[in-house]
Amino acid sequence: MQRSCFSHSFHAATAFYALAPNFALALARLLTGEHINCYDNPMQHSIEVRVPFADIDLSGRIHFSAMMRYMDVAEHELMRTLGLPRVTTFPELEFPRVHASCNYHRAISYNDDLTIISQIIRVGRSSWTVSFTSFYAHELTEMGPEASKPATSGQLIIVAIDKQTGRSTPLPDELRAVLVAQLESSNQDTPAK
Repeated sequence: MQRSCFSHSFHAATAFYALAPNFALALARLLTGEHINCYDNPMQHSIEVRVPFADIDLSGRIHFSAMMRYMDVAEHELMRTLGLPRVTTFPELEFPRVHASCNYHRAISYNDDLTIISQIIRVGRSSWTVSFTSFYAHELTEMGPEASKPATSGQLIIVAIDKQTGRSTPLPDELRAVLVAQLESSNQDTPAK
């Protein structure tokens, strides 16, 4: 099993908790640490999150919007790992999410440790799709991804938009090459279910 350590900046946490700065440091600490990357598939990337109290609703379970933030962090980390941090890589383009979905398969509560695995599953002319699967970290460690039941699964579709025209535009060659290479490697390395 490969392991990789990703450092998340304080600024990433601040972006998610701009209205509650006392949680920014806590989130940065929760998202920093050893992250199991790949589970024997080098084309998958993962982050670990311990669900903070601020992300819980009155039912005692995770608020639906919190998982969307975690997916966003996982997607940004995936892109950084591929050498494409969007903030500095393509200043002439914007990359809005045009579709976001998340299915909740199991209850997630305060202080649960989650591992969120992300992977590119489709590359189109002007967009790409990233899938996400979250697991309880202890189950994933004990049983592995094939035997563990997902807590959530979801997708983001990201489209390249020209800042001047506000319209979709073909993916830049550099971005397309990296995304396609990652997609092809992932398809070869992922066992069929």
